[in-house]
Amino acid sequence: MDPRENPNFFLNHEDPEFWNNAARKPHMKALLQSDDHWKLRKNTWLEQYSQVSESNDFRREVADCLEESSMATRRLVTPILHYRPVELHLMQVIKQAKERGVPFGQMVETAENQRILMDFRNAIDNDGAKGAEHLFLDWRQREIQQSADSRRQKVEGPQAESSMKEVQDGLSFATKYRKDGVVDWDRGCPEDALQAWRLGCEVLQRIRVPEADPAMKFFSELKVALLKNRALAALKLNSWQEALESADQVLKIDDQDHKAWFRKACALEGLGKLEEVERCLDMIDGIAVGRPDRDRLEHEIKAKREKVKALRSKDEVSQQRMLQLGLQKCLFSEEREPQPSAAPELPALQAAPESQAAARVEDATRKRLTRDGAEDLLKELERAYAEPSFREQVRKLARDVSSQEEFTRYLDKVAFPVQKPVLERWGFEATAFGVVEMRCAIQDHTADPQLKRQSDATTRALYGEMYNAVRGKQGKPSVSSTLPEQERMKQAEKRLQRRLKRSEDSGSEAEPVQDSSRLYAHWRSVEAPAIKGPREVVAAPKEQPAAKVASKESAANRKEIWAELSQAKKSADVKRLRAALERAVAAGFSAVTIRSAKQALVALGGSSDGL
Repeated sequence: MDPRENPNFFLNHEDPEFWNNAARKPHMKALLQSDDHWKLRKNTWLEQYSQVSESNDFRREVADCLEESSMATRRLVTPILHYRPVELHLMQVIKQAKERGVPFGQMVETAENQRILMDFRNAIDNDGAKGAEHLFLDWRQREIQQSADSRRQKVEGPQAESSMKEVQDGLSFATKYRKDGVVDWDRGCPEDALQAWRLGCEVLQRIRVPEADPAMKFFSELKVALLKNRALAALKLNSWQEALESADQVLKIDDQDHKAWFRKACALEGLGKLEEVERCLDMIDGIAVGRPDRDRLEHEIKAKREKVKALRSKDEVSQQRMLQLGLQKCLFSEEREPQPSAAPELPALQAAPESQAAARVEDATRKRLTRDGAEDLLKELERAYAEPSFREQVRKLARDVSSQEEFTRYLDKVAFPVQKPVLERWGFEATAFGVVEMRCAIQDHTADPQLKRQSDATTRALYGEMYNAVRGKQGKPSVSSTLPEQERMKQAEKRLQRRLKRSEDSGSEAEPVQDSSRLYAHWRSVEAPAIKGPREVVAAPKEQPAAKVASKESAANRKEIWAELSQAKKSADVKRLRAALERAVAAGFSAVTIRSAKQALVALGGSSDGL
């Protein structure tokens, strides 16, 4: 067998290096890791079983000890004894009583323990199980902190100097871990290499070598090598903080190590601390003086400085752009523009941040589509808009809002869940920025007549039965939108009655015709916006004369009117129902709501004349 493939070819099985080489083989490494895993699982199970058994014994002991306590203590503790924090505290009191040789009754009735038990009782009486849970979380946090302190003390090792055997064993294990890490690194496994070098550093932290010991030099060199290797692997895996801590520990031992300074600079760059990177590079400049490899170091430092300079320039551009946007929005002055509030009927909807997304779209870097790709994308959007569930959401939006302006504002938000899978399939971001970028990519080809027709068809599919009401014919408002609200409501109700009558004449199984006018009969009278093409940008509506604009009730008043109308319909009071109906008509409620209330009024023997 080739000795280059088998490092144990010239070694005896009694040699420790023979077994170290054998343990580095993949199959042996897997067996050792599996064995360590099941040993850990077994120890964990045994520890949990021991804790459960100990808790059961303590519960019985707590019950016996409370029988010997005073009546006041039993009255205080008995109602809250089944909560875990109280039980844990009493277990600690029993342990303290045994350690000090004091009776449990005397220990539990001290001022400190009585105060703690009283706090437990008050917290549980006030908040119940939630209060007990907060108490348990506080206790658990203290336990975790104590465990971390003890673990840190164990890792830091004894303060006294280690024996000769402990030093030899520690150095032997650390050397093995160092070689194992190098082998894993050469095999292209930085995760395994980092784990091996971590173990080596932990072994060295647990031993203390005397200053006069001849092994002190080898100990320092081995520790520096392990720490630098750990920093290198951490940088490879983007563990910036661990790399920074490892480099700092090396510099505490040798502040002239240029590799440690360079790896610290890389870690600081990953953490975004570019000012400190420059100081590390200046230190390497001073160390490189007089070294035979000075040219190589200067070349690496120059490349790193150029990279840091580019990152700084990029950050400055980003900050300047953010500042300009903030100044445009008056974020730094008292004349800040008020934020538009959401429609009272739709508390869950908010307008999409189109302006912010449009500001981020740069024409030089945005995604683009071919002419055929834009056509296919528009057809896919048209099919998505035709889904029955989406059409029902659009109709509900039309019924919930009170004006055309609100409908166009919230339509993008309603359409975004339908657009999201299409955006992802075509390589755009599934965000408002992606929607704007998609519209820009489509607009590149709207000069083509065929694509323009497809764009109009997609727009019609988006608005559906609301297209004429919102956009109108040739961008002009419909005749019904210019009528007073009372007249529009009457016309909508008449059309609905005619359609219902035709449905009854044609048979009970005939499907009623959908009347789109009743969806927006309650809207305020506004002028329809002009069509802007496939970008779906809607112009701001113009205000109508005061004589033609119906009065708009506030959200609170509409809710109050709706509640009063619902209660009046359930009651048998005709006067109350008519008064509530008059308020609903004046507030501009939908024709369907008014018709239902009128039917209830007639059923009670009242008259709907004049409503």
